[in-house]
Amino acid sequence: MRTIQFALLTIFGFAPATILAQANDTLIVNNPSQVIISQNDDTLSVRISGKEDNPDYRFSREVSLSNQSEVSTSQSINHRSPLSWDFMEIERNDKTSLLELRILKDFSAGFLATFDRPTGMDNVKFFRSFEYNLSMSSIIFYPGRSRNWYSIDFNIVYRQMKMKGDMRFVADRNDEVRLAPYPDDAKPDFTMLQTLRPEISISFNRSFSQDFSFGISLAAIFKGNQNLSLCRTHYTDNENNNIRQVDDIEQALTHSYSIKAQLIANGIGGIYLKYYPKSGFKSGHGPQFHTLSMGMVFILGK
Repeated sequence: MRTIQFALLTIFGFAPATILAQANDTLIVNNPSQVIISQNDDTLSVRISGKEDNPDYRFSREVSLSNQSEVSTSQSINHRSPLSWDFMEIERNDKTSLLELRILKDFSAGFLATFDRPTGMDNVKFFRSFEYNLSMSSIIFYPGRSRNWYSIDFNIVYRQMKMKGDMRFVADRNDEVRLAPYPDDAKPDFTMLQTLRPEISISFNRSFSQDFSFGISLAAIFKGNQNLSLCRTHYTDNENNNIRQVDDIEQALTHSYSIKAQLIANGIGGIYLKYYPKSGFKSGHGPQFHTLSMGMVFILGK
């Protein structure tokens, strides 16, 4: 089994003693795929790619030779999906930044709660309404010497807002959605709004650990209005016939946005909280309310 422990200790042993006093930790990497050691007038650097149990591992460390101090932080990329590719490395000012393309990054599922809603929507309950989010593709930027990274995600999101009680969602010919009572003598089952729409999210991510194993993500999400949107109502009439009424409400929706925060354990998953400032309906084309969702995130291809 090959290791580079001796090599690193030897290399940094050439550095002044004051530097070694600051870098007193030991790194052991078994079977690295590549080790690059470079030195110029001011900086000594070591970069490692791959290791025995993770071919996508990355590590870099730089030491200033001019002022005898460590000038960089280490960076590791672990638990990456097999559907990810490094398609660009950017060298600038002795820093190496990385652009990564990832397919099917994560899947999330959560429950929806509404507030500041109009009268008649009081029966929209938290555990009856939910959403699913699939990250179809992502472009991720890892700047050199940093625990921060940035990503642009292209998502497909399904949302279902379900309500029981005496009121239902009704769509008219003008693509306006409103709350209305059920027909006389009807026995209500449920009414709900369903949407399937694309989203683009831009996120800032921060790792709490050197190996990028745990971190936080903050994202702004923009939603398009090209989607499949339905208003669905189920009830039983006075002759015990099951009535299923489905209306297309696509034209009633508009572009909207949301804000999302996540706590993530890399390679496993985490939790998220998302806030929708608007209902997504055009003004005058549907009820206006705010939505809060909370759920779990599952990393794919770990």
